[in-house]
Amino acid sequence: MKINSFFTEYSGKIGNISVYNAYGQTIARTLPGKPKKKARGRKLECQHDFSRVMRVLQHLADYIRIGFIIKQEARSAFAGALSVNIRRMNQSDQKSGLGWLMISKGTLAGASELKVELISTTEALVSWDDPVIWQSWSEKDVAMIAAVNDRTLEVTGIRSVVTRSQKQAEIILPPTNPGDSIWFFIGFYSLENILLKATPSAVSDSQLIGTIMV
Repeated sequence: MKINSFFTEYSGKIGNISVYNAYGQTIARTLPGKPKKKARGRKLECQHDFSRVMRVLQHLADYIRIGFIIKQEARSAFAGALSVNIRRMNQSDQKSGLGWLMISKGTLAGASELKVELISTTEALVSWDDPVIWQSWSEKDVAMIAAVNDRTLEVTGIRSVVTRSQKQAEIILPPTNPGDSIWFFIGFYSLENILLKATPSAVSDSQLIGTIMV
């Protein structure tokens, strides 16, 4: 870039701009920025953790919209889920699996006696028992169940509405290869409360039902 006569006698650097004379003209060029150092150690680990949490939640976006519907300070449901799950992963002793994952967060009651068992090569049966008695709940609460392949992160869920009172649901497994682990999660939500006021009692903390290796 040519510059005006004010700088014709100057050569050198101004910030990240180099000024010099060539062929009777004064030229200014922007100096290339310094290459960023590659992350190492704890910083690199944090980047990997963030990337994995982000990828997992992207596959669970339909669950997150309900499970983290309670927004705080204008944050989206996804942002709330990301914050919660990054913190849980950072605190987890076993980051390689999905034991840290939450697909919903609230004060609605969860359930006891969670179980999962294969009923065919492509289906599993999930079951649960009574809710925790000191938290609010209703027999009409909707069960939200997800099966996640921890290698591919593919997700499947129940095909129709299942309520808390039914205490079981069949779920199609996500595609797998031999040796893959499928992680099963359940949360409950009150459709009425979500539609009317979306308070924390509209959804429950999700629970890990169990894992199955295929």
